[in-house]
Amino acid sequence: SYYSTIDEFQFSDQFGYRWLNDALQLKYQALADRKASPAVSLSYGRFKTTFFDPSGIDASAVRNNMRYLQFKPFVNYSPTEKHEIVAGASFMAYLPEDEKRTGYNGNQGIPFSSADKDQGVEFAAFIHDDFEVSEKFSVSAGIRYSRFVQLGADSILIYEPGQPLNLSNAIDYQTYGRGDAIASYQGWEPRISLRYSFFANQSIKV
Repeated sequence: SYYSTIDEFQFSDQFGYRWLNDALQLKYQALADRKASPAVSLSYGRFKTTFFDPSGIDASAVRNNMRYLQFKPFVNYSPTEKHEIVAGASFMAYLPEDEKRTGYNGNQGIPFSSADKDQGVEFAAFIHDDFEVSEKFSVSAGIRYSRFVQLGADSILIYEPGQPLNLSNAIDYQTYGRGDAIASYQGWEPRISLRYSFFANQSIKV
């Protein structure tokens, strides 16, 4: 499947923005048996934004472009008609381009500048369970573990231990090459919800 949107907005001669979103997904699903259904998907996305000042000596545009790739194998398992389990994993790469600032509509008074954007990769494993206890009451629960790794290239300041993180307390810096791991963040993400149906078109969910 493919999805694309584009939009542009400008408020008088004060500011404006333009954005473009593209998403492409390839998915394959098989029926191993009547209860289990393994699947795999591969996704690519791109999100481009431009913020601009359209007039005056400061007429300029700031452009960003974020791309991502995702690979997601998972399986749907339904032991009964009232019980469905989904489990799988997700691998995602975030691939931003450098942020760029240029003059807008040929304005030569704004010099070209750019700022590096860090890349990153994320791994996640998850399991989710939907269980219909009765005709009126159902439970949905799951847990997800994710780990994100920030990648270079970048230079990170090192500060005096125990001092506020400002430039006056910087004592050194560490340089990371492109693709080097800079930092990682990880954690568990549990969730649970309960639903009770009073009538066919009325229910409460917590």
